[in-house]
Parts: sequence; structure tokens; C-alpha cells
Amino acid sequence: MIIAIDEVGDFAPTSKRYNFMIAVLLPRFKNGIAIKREQFEKWKNTIDKGRFTNQNEVKGSDLTEDELFRFTNEVIISEPKIGNIQIRIIPSENNIKVFDSFKEVETNLIALLITHSEKIDDKNGLEFYTKFSRWFKHRNFQHYMKIVLLENCIGRSVQMAMGMSILYWALGDDTDLMNLEIKIDKDFINKTGEKQYFKELLKQGFRTITETHRIPMAKELLASNHPFVTKNMLPNGMLNLAEVFNNRCDFFDSHKNFELQIADILGTIFHRVQNRNTCIDSAVAIEKALGKGQIKTHLILNPDHNKEVEIRFDNLE
Repeated sequence: MIIAIDEVGDFAPTSKRYNFMIAVLLPRFKNGIAIKREQFEKWKNTIDKGRFTNQNEVKGSDLTEDELFRFTNEVIISEPKIGNIQIRIIPSENNIKVFDSFKEVETNLIALLITHSEKIDDKNGLEFYTKFSRWFKHRNFQHYMKIVLLENCIGRSVQMAMGMSILYWALGDDTDLMNLEIKIDKDFINKTGEKQYFKELLKQGFRTITETHRIPMAKELLASNHPFVTKNMLPNGMLNLAEVFNNRCDFFDSHKNFELQIADILGTIFHRVQNRNTCIDSAVAIEKALGKGQIKTHLILNPDHNKEVEIRFDNLE
């Protein structure tokens, strides 16, 4: 299973529009990746070459409503259908002081990791988390908002991906179960050195999100001696995907990864639907075809917290 994630919107603090983090899920089941690549390339060949970038990429923002509708039918909802996760936010809904509270919680967690590294005399860990703490404290409102959305997008994406992968395993194919991969558009990071810090944040965010949104596990799978269970399940019943985040979660150039291009174009459709009230035909077709193959969440940072900072999720119809 490949999870491809892209951002949509400028995330300006004063923005009253919906800004998104979009994930698409492409299963390997029954050669699904190759089939979807072929469908995507066939659709791309219908677009005027004058609107392609120098790197042979067409951006969703440059497409007409008709081209997006054909993309919907020929790529998104054609078999195998592409599930998606939408995590959206209206930046101006959220007070900057509330973000400061969230940032303080994360900063305190990093401080605990520094303390732990000192106790066990882990010099490499101490150096890493000390630099990590300094970097994190200098994130601005806009940047941190993206981090919060990305953390939640990955948490919910992995939840859906695991459910689908277990279903395919029950049908006799464990390819997706053993090959979960997360691709994030490289435009998200500003400097090469930031990648390791983002990956650490994503691991922490994933653990937090899955505490409230548990990943489904089939009893038959847990009772088996399948390598996925022996490799990833902890004695307390929690799922440990550290290997995925360390080795199969990374930031990529979109022009080299068609999955990210699909995420970009689908994000354009949702952005136009919810901010401009256009691309309605595409939205109707997606809703009809995918049903439960979508997770739609509007994120609001709750200012009415007591001891702990909360994130309120309003599931969308």
C-alpha cells in the first residue's frame, strides 16, 4: 500500500478558506499500482502539452473543470478505486494562542526525550533531541499548522490502509500488509536537514492519533504467526510501525512520483468544491463511487482545554 500526501492551500493565518492535507491510498493488491499508473498516464496524454512543466508534470491548479471530471472518472473511481483522507482547517478559526498551547505540549514531550537520553547516557540521542527542540521552538504559526494537519493525516491514513491491507490478507494476499509506504510531497520541507525532525514529529503524532483512533486488527491475524504480527505487535497489543517511519516514510519530488501528482489533482478538486462551489460533478461522482472509502475531518484546535490540549474532530457528512 502506498499512501501519498500533499497539501492544498496557502495556510495563511488570516485565511478564511479551507486548507487541506490530502492523502490517497493506492493498493498493491492485484497489481493495483501498475494499473493505476497506466490509467493516470493515459489521462495525462489527453492534456495539452503546453500546460506541462519542464519536468513533465501537470498541476491540478492549471486544469479545467472538465479535465478534472475526466480525471475523477478515469483515475480516481475507476477500478481499483482510490480511497482518500481529507484533513481540512480554516486557519482564521484558530487563535494563535491556542497553537502556542499545542506547541508547548509538544516541546515538553521533546524535553522528556532529552531527559531520558541524559539518564541512559545516550550522547547521540541527547544531541539529536537538543537540536530538535531548538528547531521546533522556531516553527511559526503557519508551519506548525501544517505539521498538526500532517500528523493527523498520516494517523488516519495508516488506520485506513491497515484495514484495507488486512482485508486483502484475508483474501490471500499479504503484499500490502508487508509493504506499507508513505510518500509526502517534498515541497513541504524547506531544508534538507529538516527531514529527520519532521519524521520524528510524525512518529510521535502517529502514536498520539492512534490512541484515540485505534487501528483495526483481525483476531485471526493476531493469532497467526504471520511476520507482520511478530515484527510489529508489542506485548501490550499496540502496533509498532517504527520500521515504516524509519525506512518507508519519506519526502519525494512530485514529478518523479505519480502518486503525489494524483494527490495534488484530487486536492484541487476538493479545494474547488469547498471553497468555490465548482467541480460539483466530480464531487458527486466521488461520493457515489467511494462511500466509506473516504475519511473527511474538519480540524479545530479547541481553546477550552483544561490540563491537556485537545483536538476536536468534526466528522463531515
